[in-house]
Amino acid sequence: MADFTGESPLASRAGLLAGTSVPGALDIGEIPFLTQIALRVEPEGAAAARVGDALGSPLPGPGASAVAGDLLVLWMGPDEWLVVGEQGRAPDVEEALHKALDGDHGA
Repeated sequence: MADFTGESPLASRAGLLAGTSVPGALDIGEIPFLTQIALRVEPEGAAAARVGDALGSPLPGPGASAVAGDLLVLWMGPDEWLVVGEQGRAPDVEEALHKALDGDHGA
């Protein structure tokens, strides 16, 4: 799959964002074109355990996040997570999640 080479949504605001940074304390800027996959699965079910195994970390609980290799998994709600990774990772991550669901209810 070829990488997208267009301009990011905040490219025109890069200078403004950098200007609001605090040197040595806080850098504000865009990380463009990240892979973002919404995941819904019953948190106490067998599919959730298989998804955790496939990602390399159990799905995090309320208000938490987990680092799973080069992915970040963010809790979004009682049965919802956001899986974030570098640009171009979506096909591999989606395939692993579909295999982990193994026909169980999930999206």
